[in-house]
Amino acid sequence: MPSPSEAYQRAGILLAKSGMAALCYDPIGQGERHQILQPDGRPRFENGVEHMLVAPGSILLGRSAATYRIWDGIRGLDYLESREDIDLQRLGLTGNSGGGLVTTLLMALDERVACAAPSCYITHVKEMLETNGPGDSEQQVYGEITQGLGHADYLMIRAPKPTLICAATQDDMFDISGSWRSLREAKRFYGRLGYPERVDLVEADVVHGFFRPLREGIARWMRRWLIGIDDAVVETDSSLLSEEEGTLGEFLKAEGQD
Repeated sequence: MPSPSEAYQRAGILLAKSGMAALCYDPIGQGERHQILQPDGRPRFENGVEHMLVAPGSILLGRSAATYRIWDGIRGLDYLESREDIDLQRLGLTGNSGGGLVTTLLMALDERVACAAPSCYITHVKEMLETNGPGDSEQQVYGEITQGLGHADYLMIRAPKPTLICAATQDDMFDISGSWRSLREAKRFYGRLGYPERVDLVEADVVHGFFRPLREGIARWMRRWLIGIDDAVVETDSSLLSEEEGTLGEFLKAEGQD
């Protein structure tokens, strides 16, 4: 399975080669964005653990840690909005797993997102609770189930804007049958609005992860709806930065700011 660093680099490169600018940032508790530090300034917990730990305190205060992830995304869109080389009418959004969560919530809340493709996240509440359970703590939006909100609702909230569900057949975190159930519910709603073709699903026979077939499906979807070109997208090999080369310290050193 590709590491998150490799997978996201390849996704960004593929989008760039497909004619689109790509912005990728670290969410809290992952990459270099640590919240809980040791006295010497080093992170206390490894990536993938810390984001689980900051959420329970938020839940106890009646707020999901997803709030902060959504705000990160909003500020990312604000940054793109400040650039003269970005077309504000053609902003797309994608992400995998936790990035799929961010994409799902943000695409429903921010009207600037013209095209979206959440990956390895969209399933259905019933299947989710009956299989892997409720998931990571920041995935629990406060009051979500009580208010009757499900994954399909986040798709329908943004109708009829183009939205692609990216799913993995062997995903042991987000059940594939729930993904298809949510698609059926959303497609019926999109169809009543007269735009059934604007919501779809691409399935890859892989485990949970941002694999090449999903990245290619996302790039093709974005090209279709943001650029007006619908053709097969094939990912070619590209040189990647190592984790050491990709750190903030190395970047500043290269920029002469060390």
